[in-house]
Amino acid sequence: MRARHSGQSVLIGLICGSLCFADAPRVIDIRAGADGSVRGVVVNSAGLRQAQAVVRFSSNGKESARATANEQGQFQVALAPGLYQADLSGDRALIRVWNSQAAPPAAAPGLMVVQPGTTARGNRGAVFGVPELLLTAAAVGGVIVLATARHSSGS
Repeated sequence: MRARHSGQSVLIGLICGSLCFADAPRVIDIRAGADGSVRGVVVNSAGLRQAQAVVRFSSNGKESARATANEQGQFQVALAPGLYQADLSGDRALIRVWNSQAAPPAAAPGLMVVQPGTTARGNRGAVFGVPELLLTAAAVGGVIVLATARHSSGS
């Protein structure tokens, strides 16, 4: 599966699920606690917990709930079973909340949210979106053209 990333944040299931902004929307299954709440944590790319981050949950285009991370980066929100869009600073993921008795075995027990703008990603195999092989070929071609031009001019 080829992953796409918006450059902002990524929401992932804490234990089981993960979301890599892929070509097709993926739904993360979340198992609510016995009290019906969804728990999570907000971290930066180094895994350090981030306080005061606001995660919004919407359904059918309307905000259903919002949660603010505490000083330990943890949040808890009451959500009825159903499909929601989780949003942290403009990055979104689809989550399906299940009650604890009906959740599939692969449902994650909570969410981990990576704070936007804190993820540094390598660009292996490409420089500025141009494949390394193409850059190498262009550099070699340039050297050959320069060598040929110098040889033709008698320098």
